[in-house]
Amino acid sequence: MKMQKAWPARRLILSLLVLITACQQLPIESTPAAPAISLTFMALSSNVAHYEQLAKQFTAQHPTIQVQMLDSETLDLASQTYNTPESLFRTLAANADVFLFDRMAPEVLSQGGYVHDLSSHVAQDAAFDTDDFYPDLPSRYEVDGGTWGVPAGVIPRVIYYDRTLFDAAGVAYPEPGWTWDEFLLVAQHLTRSEIEQWGFVERYGYTSAGAFLLQHGATRTSLGDPGFDDPFAAEALAWYAALSTQHRVMPGPDASDAPENGQGAIDQGRAALWVGDPRELVGSSVGVAPLPREKRDAAQESVPSYYVSARTAHAAAAWQWIAFLTHQMPERGVLPARRSLFESPAYQGALDAETAATYRYILDHLADAPWPGHVDWFDAAYRWLVGTGVPEVVRGTRDPTAVLGETQGQALALMQQGAASGAEPLPEVMSPTSIRTQVCPLRS
Repeated sequence: MKMQKAWPARRLILSLLVLITACQQLPIESTPAAPAISLTFMALSSNVAHYEQLAKQFTAQHPTIQVQMLDSETLDLASQTYNTPESLFRTLAANADVFLFDRMAPEVLSQGGYVHDLSSHVAQDAAFDTDDFYPDLPSRYEVDGGTWGVPAGVIPRVIYYDRTLFDAAGVAYPEPGWTWDEFLLVAQHLTRSEIEQWGFVERYGYTSAGAFLLQHGATRTSLGDPGFDDPFAAEALAWYAALSTQHRVMPGPDASDAPENGQGAIDQGRAALWVGDPRELVGSSVGVAPLPREKRDAAQESVPSYYVSARTAHAAAAWQWIAFLTHQMPERGVLPARRSLFESPAYQGALDAETAATYRYILDHLADAPWPGHVDWFDAAYRWLVGTGVPEVVRGTRDPTAVLGETQGQALALMQQGAASGAEPLPEVMSPTSIRTQVCPLRS
């Protein structure tokens, strides 16, 4: 009888266990996650791998924002007309939420309506800290009460030198703060015409002439006045041409080691000094120094920059992405725009003492926007100057003042043409067939 009475209780326990197990298998309702925001970021092929890793870090910190990488070199450039920096800039702004490009003239950005005004984000983001940037960099993007971009880093012009040639001749290495006079003395001492060894060579045409014009105190070009006809510019161009015509330390435009062939002299150990930038891979026998100073002590540099397209539907998320980027190490060869990054142990630990001193000197002597950023009339006039005008002066066939006067005339005419035509609208978004690989998935 006791056994029979126990069965109902046992059945009840078993029934409860079945119910409990069934309840555990039922799906538990939860609050749906916020939908992810998808940002597109456009960079060059050489930059993509660097930014893919940063995008992973960013998404880990901001799970609701996904960054999709676009490679600007996958745009079908052959089907488009990119005769000018502005036309390429407009295309990038039309096809990405955020993109990387050289610094553009802020007036062009303000008037063109191509990019988002970031001033409210800068003002409201206490962690952004504009004072941490090197002097003058943030102000290069400010005009008409707006902020039209953010500096991503600094790519300065530097002097490279062949340590082997210096050591063999017993010449001291150049140091930060050296002058034009010292530059010339070194170039003269290390020039040996009997073996075609040059004190200074150019590699890409006379493109470094502009740096010497700036160092001599030439008027900083602005959108109101090209400034090419400044008397100081004529003096500097005459001095620069004399490196070849008088002092014979630089090859002329018709020499076997002419500017287009200068790399050969470097590779063969026949060049003591040349101009380059930190992105180049150089051997341990090559040293680095700032440009020599004269009336002005300022670096010539390009400033890659972050922009938010005016077409983006996610301006706040785009700001979070670029604000994050400014606190990360830049890619190899690009100097940090923030002082805290440059002085960090991680960055300093990757530099030797000479390179660290050179970069620190350059960053502390940035020119206050000597060029107007990329703007079509300036780029066209400057290309004519270094491609046609300077070689004529070096050959002795034209006077520096006349060449600079012609450059000024071209710049003014192009400026007026641009003002008459007005700002062009953003182009249509390129079709999927025009972007061969629209999204480059993040690598694991």
